[in-house]
Amino acid sequence: MTETRTKMTFQVRSVRQDAHGSEAQCKDARIQLDTDLAGRLPAQASQLYGTNLVNLTKLVTPGKDGAWALDMDDVVQRGV
Repeated sequence: MTETRTKMTFQVRSVRQDAHGSEAQCKDARIQLDTDLAGRLPAQASQLYGTNLVNLTKLVTPGKDGAWALDMDDVVQRGV
């Protein structure tokens, strides 16, 4: 039994959007690429860490006085 294979050829168009990204297009598919991912990660990690600290502080200081009140029935606070 012989197998028939059809060779498909696609043309890909690529455009540089800005200093941080590019866009590739093939037929109806459009892909946006971030070419500066390593440069963006430290800022995002710092922002996420800061957001987590603020949310943890709000969780363990429920009163307006800012005093810590740990609820040992809460699994998140128990892990602190």
